[in-house]
Amino acid sequence: IRMVCKAVCILQEIPPVRIPDPDDPSKRIMDYWGPSQGMLGKPDFLDSLMNFDKDNMKPKIVAEIQKEFIENPDFNPDVIAKASKAAEGMCRWVVAMVTYDRVAKIVAPKKAALAEAEAKLKVTMDALNEKKASLKAVEDDLQTLEDQLAGAKQKKADLEEQADNCGKKIGRANDLLDG
Repeated sequence: IRMVCKAVCILQEIPPVRIPDPDDPSKRIMDYWGPSQGMLGKPDFLDSLMNFDKDNMKPKIVAEIQKEFIENPDFNPDVIAKASKAAEGMCRWVVAMVTYDRVAKIVAPKKAALAEAEAKLKVTMDALNEKKASLKAVEDDLQTLEDQLAGAKQKKADLEEQADNCGKKIGRANDLLDG
């Protein structure tokens, strides 16, 4: 239980107190038991765990937790559950915070790369849409010109037909006049 409380205190940056060493009263040691009892007695203790700023944990603290606790085989929620269910929950919380930090360091650069790629995609898509609009305007102009060309060809064919008919009528009129 002391080990779990110490880990929670370190993560929440609650400083230890100096107490006389039980093995050698002439020396002093840093102890987390007193501060951890105060931490556990606070009415907002659970809120402090749930609202913990996991995105801004100091690398030094995470490294200390990793080295001193996570790598310790006794710091296992299943082992700690035998002593205390509450301590098991806090142990799982500490493990989860360290795991979150490790994953966040892997995911954060990927999120930044994704945001950058999405920004580049947006710029490219905007340019593509602009080019598509330009192409549509050219295609519309081309269609208009093709329609005008088809109209002009039809008018030409009509005029040629009229000219041919007029030529035939003139030929018949001359034949009538000659006859």
